[in-house]
Amino acid sequence: MLSLDEVDRALISHAKYVWQEANRLLREGIPYSKFKLFKRKWELELYTFLSDLLGELLIHGKDCGFVGEVDSKWVCICDVFDGSRNFYEGLKYYSYNVALAKDDDIIYALCIDLENFDIYRAERGRGATLNGENLMKISEEFLSSGVSKGIVLSSNTSIPGIPTMHFKCSSLELCALAKGVAEVLVGTSWNEDIAAAYLIALETGLQILDWDLKPIRLPVRYREKLRYVAGRKDKIEKYSNMISVMKKWLTLGTNIVLMTAILSLSTITSLLNVLFN
Repeated sequence: MLSLDEVDRALISHAKYVWQEANRLLREGIPYSKFKLFKRKWELELYTFLSDLLGELLIHGKDCGFVGEVDSKWVCICDVFDGSRNFYEGLKYYSYNVALAKDDDIIYALCIDLENFDIYRAERGRGATLNGENLMKISEEFLSSGVSKGIVLSSNTSIPGIPTMHFKCSSLELCALAKGVAEVLVGTSWNEDIAAAYLIALETGLQILDWDLKPIRLPVRYREKLRYVAGRKDKIEKYSNMISVMKKWLTLGTNIVLMTAILSLSTITSLLNVLFN
């Protein structure tokens, strides 16, 4: 039977290699457009060595797409350099993320903060850790200290009238919530970006709900952009009005965009009629 310790060692070694290569590319002045090609290469390397460890495998990578056996019982969902633009712009917050799903249930997750090499890890039903320490205990200490009171994290979205904190790195934003540095998180992200952090958050006792406040089961075999709110049950209830306002704001924005498009199409049609009639 496969030991997940073997997977840990292989992934941590690969994360170190990715970090070293990323720094080399930055020193050499490789443009960001080409850097993204290396992200694809690193995910394909991940596919190769995980296939050796797990056997038949489908990889669902942010940059490499889908590679491997479509019907495999093992699926790897990954983004090996989330927040890469932060890294290229000299900012904080970028991470290495791998989640493993067996029979479509995510059972293992590893998220490594590549700036300081903090390691978030989770196994389904066995809790989550930060550098080997119980992450739920760390979270409770943060929350009980009051330092996270009133702090709202956001991922790739804005909330009218509410000041939020964001990292431009969805995986680390969700891990920070699991650590207890904020009360709630509202965001939109692709499933590859947050697959690992998703399990880490769940194993820390958090809920991850859609904007209708229904539980999310993260898809592993296809891409989906998720709209989610995460936090402990009482914190989500505390901010439920904020979530409702945000939904209305999004709906209004969508309607305005559609109206603008319709009016623009009408204007173009009228102009064509004038020109050709």
